[in-house]
Amino acid sequence: DFSIVCQSEQTANEVQQEFNVPSFSGGLINHLTFNSQKYQYCIIALPIDILAENCKKVIEHNIPNILVEKPLSLDLEVIENIKKAAEMFKTKVYVAYNRRFFTSVSKLQKMAISDGGIRSLNFEFTEWVDKIDWQNKSKKLIDNWLIANSSHIIDLAFYLAGEPKKLSAYRVIADKCETLPLTPDRYTGAGITHSNVLFSYQANWDGPGRWSVECCSQNYRFLLSPLEKLQIIKRNKVVSEHVEIDDSYDKKFKPGFYRQVDAFLNDKSGLMTLEQQHNRFSVYQEMHQPTRERT
Repeated sequence: DFSIVCQSEQTANEVQQEFNVPSFSGGLINHLTFNSQKYQYCIIALPIDILAENCKKVIEHNIPNILVEKPLSLDLEVIENIKKAAEMFKTKVYVAYNRRFFTSVSKLQKMAISDGGIRSLNFEFTEWVDKIDWQNKSKKLIDNWLIANSSHIIDLAFYLAGEPKKLSAYRVIADKCETLPLTPDRYTGAGITHSNVLFSYQANWDGPGRWSVECCSQNYRFLLSPLEKLQIIKRNKVVSEHVEIDDSYDKKFKPGFYRQVDAFLNDKSGLMTLEQQHNRFSVYQEMHQPTRERT
């Protein structure tokens, strides 16, 4: 049994008619303030600008399990405050990075483990900045787009390779573009994880490209490009092969969502904890505003 809380009355009515489940309007904070119903789980899927305040309200309402849309906040200080509140109320908070739960990623992990584990990895987080609808997006959100959006692929890379132990990050700030609200910058960097996996990355927001991950075990090179599909190149070969996967859930629902919600409601495996996001934030910040920035 579950309820859906919407921002607008129109959306609540549409959801009620389509799914025949209890639907409320007026927003989550209003609902928790004036509704006495008790919940054990809450999934918060709201615009980034209001994620943190809603998450804090849910924590204070003593809902013990929360799955909140990434990245929770664009500010480390805000995440620290949410973390303190969660510890005070003994609430388990998880940050939703659904790419972790793609069937292609699960298959890659299993194959890599059986082959001795991932040894090296590189990834790309190029954004199609001239295709994004920037209207109604705040300046703060636009200025922190790497954290707000690119962190999806960055998280996936470090989910596979382990957390960075050392990182050298570089960024070239592009000239201001009159048709874009952000500068189409270029990024690159490299390092090593606590699992001794060497990694590198690049992104060119002023050129063609896409999100992708490529990593190597002893006998396989794995390619996620697009992320929903898995290809491999075998040792001493150059031709890539598609790997068959049962991605029926990824096709029936938004990719990764079914398995992510299943994990949230059951064993919590694979989910990013609030503490992990707190620890990871310094990596996002260094990639976004590196000490080796060039103009």
